[in-house]
Amino acid sequence: MKAVSRFRRVARWARNLAYQASSRDSDSSAQAMARLKSYGAKAAACGLDRLHLFLSFDCDTDLDFEAVMPLDAFLRERGIVPTYAVPGAQLMRGCDIYAAIAASGREFMNHGGRAHATWEVDQYVPITFYDQMTSDDIIADIEEGHRIVVDVTGQTPSGFRAPHFGCFQRDQDLGLIRRTIKRLGYSYSSTTVPDKALENGPIYRADNVVEIPVFGSARHPHLILDTWTQLTDRRCYALGESYYELFAETIDVLTRNNIPALLTWYGDPSHAWQQAPFMNAMDLIAKHAIPSLSGREVASLCPDADASSVPATS
Repeated sequence: MKAVSRFRRVARWARNLAYQASSRDSDSSAQAMARLKSYGAKAAACGLDRLHLFLSFDCDTDLDFEAVMPLDAFLRERGIVPTYAVPGAQLMRGCDIYAAIAASGREFMNHGGRAHATWEVDQYVPITFYDQMTSDDIIADIEEGHRIVVDVTGQTPSGFRAPHFGCFQRDQDLGLIRRTIKRLGYSYSSTTVPDKALENGPIYRADNVVEIPVFGSARHPHLILDTWTQLTDRRCYALGESYYELFAETIDVLTRNNIPALLTWYGDPSHAWQQAPFMNAMDLIAKHAIPSLSGREVASLCPDADASSVPATS
């Protein structure tokens, strides 16, 4: 019952976020374009002169085990570079699979140590919310995740993503994460929502750590575009055509208006593999020859300015 309660809380958060986004996105098309162009200017300041893709996968359940290897091969055939964020508990359960992927040269972020989902009746439901944990427990989870990434993949992680990070966006929340990962020697975090990208640009420095916020879409720039939000069936995992429509529309709008951008999009392998909307979206990336970057490569593009010391601008 606790798991179901957590699931409902996340569902309410997602609905509220969608409502807020739809309210903001009711601006005129001219206002929406002005926001995108402002974002594009910040992207240009990072050295981006066209569209680039930062694609990552959160591998939170056992269902990802069967999907991730063929998905990785599919992406490699198209020259697309994914970065993986796997909770330590899942890294250990699927250690042979993820070690093989790491040995092929793929990057792994620290995604914390604890499991992020549990099976409840007939579906996975989310667990491990940092907003319900003490600071000491959060730090311990980050440190445990670090240890497991090193043990399983042989890599020392450079980046971190918090579990269910949309619920952990206060300044003090993000500050705790950044202080911890800075002490561990990390170069970046990808733990913030699209609002931060619109405000600060696609790559910025805060608390002496590079932050890479996720990206929205041209139609809903404030709302995360990921596979989870576009599922039409969250038991059998059916990805809606809306995923491809928003994906393709965003590429078209940005390209036609010469707006450079970092498409920081993520998904789950079990939501993406053999799902036509996702597969077609990746074919579109290849067709347009949009370069893809790993997390480390993205972080290396960051300007030196620290956004945490600069007043926010609208």
